Amino acid sequence: MKTLTNTSYAWTCGQTCPSNSKQLECELYQLICKQNFNTNLLPTWGKKFFPIFAKDIFKQNINQHNKKLQRLTKWQRKWLGPFLKQWKLNPYQIRIVYEAKLLNKHKILKNWPISIMDDTLAQTFGNIIYIKRAYKPRNGGLLTLLSHEIYHVKQYQELQSISNFGAEYAKHFINGGFSYDNNKMEVEAYQAEATFRKWLCKHSYWRCN
Repeated sequence: MKTLTNTSYAWTCGQTCPSNSKQLECELYQLICKQNFNTNLLPTWGKKFFPIFAKDIFKQNINQHNKKLQRLTKWQRKWLGPFLKQWKLNPYQIRIVYEAKLLNKHKILKNWPISIMDDTLAQTFGNIIYIKRAYKPRNGGLLTLLSHEIYHVKQYQELQSISNFGAEYAKHFINGGFSYDNNKMEVEAYQAEATFRKWLCKHSYWRCN
């Protein structure tokens, strides 16, 4: 059996597509394990599964582990404010879950041990940001991470639904050569993060490398 791993997915290949599987699941299997994929279906996959991811991560954190949805603090709003204004975001719509249980190694299909989003530090679905680390007051590193995730909130609000966000994210995953790093939506978020970090270093007391 052959194991395939990249920044977005990790699972074991070798099985044939089970007869009781849905067409979309078989297409996804063929994409990774057989490299024989109709790429027109991947945005459909993203449109279908991202709302499921959003429900799963909310249930896992809020319903099962009693995590709290928190607002940006006054201090965070102060430093992120110019960018929130530029991105036309209302800071009071954004919610954050700290010490979150992320969808790393999250199983999305029953027939194969498929998992998504290996070793991520944060994940954003809609207006909710899930962060693996604990909250630290007046922390520049956390602010920088938030700037990246908040840019995904901007993308979501512009696309108007998690389904649309999922379809667009999957489309750019294809266009980026099936690479997280080359996905246009991630490239834009990292660029926004870099711009914010540079601005923060210039306007704050933090020492930056």
